Amino acid sequence: IYSTFLQRAIDQVAHDISLMEIPIVVGIDRAGLVGGDGPTHQGVYDIAFLRPIPNIVILAPKDENELQHMVHTAVHSNQAVFIRYPKEPGQGVKMDTDLKEIPIGKSEVVREGKDAVIIAVGTLVYRAIEAAEKLFETDKLDVAVINIRSLKPIDKETIVKYIRKTRKIITVEDGIRSGGLSTIIRELLISEQIKRTAIMSLGVSEEIIDVATREELLEQYHLNGPGIYNEAREFLKKSKIPFLKI
Repeated sequence: IYSTFLQRAIDQVAHDISLMEIPIVVGIDRAGLVGGDGPTHQGVYDIAFLRPIPNIVILAPKDENELQHMVHTAVHSNQAVFIRYPKEPGQGVKMDTDLKEIPIGKSEVVREGKDAVIIAVGTLVYRAIEAAEKLFETDKLDVAVINIRSLKPIDKETIVKYIRKTRKIITVEDGIRSGGLSTIIRELLISEQIKRTAIMSLGVSEEIIDVATREELLEQYHLNGPGIYNEAREFLKKSKIPFLKI
């Protein structure tokens, strides 16, 4: 189901899936910024509106290989699992022959780093890696990148470890920041009582999105590789980062 059409079925998700604890696998197609289809088809709200609903899992693969493993995992999980993926070509990665189960609620550290951590959703992981590599090559900033993979439940252990290690966090999502990954991480900082931490969130603001290609939209919201790099560089190069006091 398209992410934008799932908005119309939220009552069924709450009452006919969650309340009755029905095991089901739902593919959320065209999740995130959608090129060419206009404001009615932008799938930027699914993380925010699904996250408060109990008894469901929300996953986001970084590429087509991880997607096939997530589908396999979901089918065998006996849970209600929602897997979100964008309207864009695959990454062209090698597809594993044997399917495997991915631990639900476990993220993936795809790049180590000590100066900051970028936490990214779905295919934006590859854009985040591109930005992190340029930060290291050009600015000598060593930035870790986490593929969050599971948006509900989240991997508190790994994420908190890297937040405490770097104290500088950048969240990257192609959905609405309000209620999305940005909110998830800020809530985590509060619940874990992590103080003196700087955070910057890249994502979609609360506005009507114009017609454009996906790449144009990613550029507009600074979610492509160069955009993430420029925003992260400015954020990290400040002599005195305004720490968030919780």
